[in-house]
Amino acid sequence: MARLSYPPAAEPRPAALPPGERTVGQLVAESIRAYGERFVRCLAVGISPAVLALVTAHVSRNVALVLAPTLYGAALSVSYVAACVIVLERRPSPKRLVVAWAAGWLVFAPVPFLVFAFVLPGLAWLAALGLVVPVLVVEETPARRAFARAW
Repeated sequence: MARLSYPPAAEPRPAALPPGERTVGQLVAESIRAYGERFVRCLAVGISPAVLALVTAHVSRNVALVLAPTLYGAALSVSYVAACVIVLERRPSPKRLVVAWAAGWLVFAPVPFLVFAFVLPGLAWLAALGLVVPVLVVEETPARRAFARAW
């Protein structure tokens, strides 16, 4: 009788499809792999959203509505830029990082007001312009062109 070994021998991973042809499953698997390989650095990305969740739980809705586009937007933008730098393995110039951070903050600023009545306008806004940060991290384009590219 053949003896099975546990865990079974891993088969080599298939080559990734081009970005335009990837399935959702492949995208999720690549994301898990990318964050798993850089686990400690990715923990730092989650610090500001965790702190924001703790602070938001202990303030009124009106205070949160004032803080969201200002302090929260800045902190979430830092996390987004850091995540893009980690996953995309790019080291843009500090000036480029500041531009990406400011663009992320600018895109996030209206979201708390858009979701105040209903969530879908905020999601639509982020879907339309949320990719401006990765565009600025990866490409050497001016900010105005990056917004058009993200759209």
